[in-house]
Amino acid sequence: MRLTRRTFLAGTGAGAVGVAMGPWVLRSWAQGAPIKIGIVLPYTGVYAVLGESITQAMELVFE
Repeated sequence: MRLTRRTFLAGTGAGAVGVAMGPWVLRSWAQGAPIKIGIVLPYTGVYAVLGESITQAMELVFE
């Protein structure tokens, strides 16, 4: 395969973009602070049982 000016410049440009984007890609893989999720549920009255059940289900989902 013959290396032309066009293929050389395309390869060099792609390599430069890869090197330049490296720090941002690696930084996005780092684990950040935990995310808090809030939910409004009934914990008193007639629907208290339902509120507790939903809370337990949410805890299982996010474990």
